[in-house]
Amino acid sequence: MTGDIEKRGNKYRYKLYLGKNAVTGEPDVFNSVPFDTKEDADLEMQLHISKLNYEKKLKRMQALMPDVQGMMPAAPSLQPLASTITVAELLRKWKADSVEVKDRGTTNDRYERIIEGAIIPVLGHIPLAELQRGHIQDWVKSMQKRGGRTGKGLVPQTIHSYFARLYTALKYAEKEHLLLENPASDVDLPQIVKTESQKVAPDQVRKILDALRETRWHLITFIGFHTGLRVGEILGLLWKYIDLDAGTLEVAHGLTAVKGKSLVLGPAKTDGSHRTIHLNETTVKALKEHQKRQKEVFASLGKRWTTESAVFVNTKGNFIRPSQASDAFSKVAKQLGYKLTFHATRHAHATICLKGGIAMKTVSERLGHASIAFTMDLYAHVLDGMDQEAADTFDREVDIPRSD
Repeated sequence: MTGDIEKRGNKYRYKLYLGKNAVTGEPDVFNSVPFDTKEDADLEMQLHISKLNYEKKLKRMQALMPDVQGMMPAAPSLQPLASTITVAELLRKWKADSVEVKDRGTTNDRYERIIEGAIIPVLGHIPLAELQRGHIQDWVKSMQKRGGRTGKGLVPQTIHSYFARLYTALKYAEKEHLLLENPASDVDLPQIVKTESQKVAPDQVRKILDALRETRWHLITFIGFHTGLRVGEILGLLWKYIDLDAGTLEVAHGLTAVKGKSLVLGPAKTDGSHRTIHLNETTVKALKEHQKRQKEVFASLGKRWTTESAVFVNTKGNFIRPSQASDAFSKVAKQLGYKLTFHATRHAHATICLKGGIAMKTVSERLGHASIAFTMDLYAHVLDGMDQEAADTFDREVDIPRSD
């Protein structure tokens, strides 16, 4: 099937040559309605040809297999919006429909920065119907060479993250019948070089906690090391989720700083993040003492303490910003000669538990990971070091006499 585009006045039309008319024997020609630009006419012609080819294939299959009639989907059709919407408009529509409706605050802010700062400036002006794999591939290459604030290029992990946002938005466009296929499907991405998680030895844990002992950050960091909770999960804790008698802690919320909304206490990061973990005696004792002191402070401020109160508060009895705890931790770690972030408390908890023989599944559940596979991939280096230990343990426990 072939087609031509011709200009009539200031308008463009396309013709499709459909073969010979079965009755008259004359060429069967389809003439389109007029379009403002040649590009619009060409786009509609290609969509028309795709639809006709699909219908032709469907009829051929139905003729060969009458029983499948009605089982195949109807020929795909695009919404009228498909020929006018730009990539920028699609991204904002996708964000409004798919991200903001289940917004955790920081997620929405992060997506907005990626969309408005990294994708739209390069691809936003392109009509969605004209977006090609080449456009996206060139965008990826530009991020590698001169992306980021310094203009020296972005690391592969960041490029993958930015690309994932665009890819998901284009999949949304397919679902909404704004695209027939995703032009990002075959784009080549830079290989991610796997890096190990931050390593923290037990003696480093002790030194960091000692350095923070006389500060309000001590117990927050202590909880991080002893539970593996994220900093937002720790600072989002309410007393009603801690059972000091049973020695358990329920992670139900996370505290996040949201642009224009100050601090927001939102639901746990994922379904796996909502979990209940056990506390050791040392942690229970520290929390009991902390609760007693907090009640006294609330009384001095004229505030009523309840189980709805936050476990960690500032001098006014309000939530503490996660960034403040993170900065305090990094500052002390740097003074001690360690290049660590607060997230290292989480890695330390996992690593020390695994080396102590705790099952990977248990560690994964304590951390609130989405799957045990993710935990295994993240801490594979810990398991490698335990292989020799496993062999020696078996030899020691079984103690089979050697034959000379």
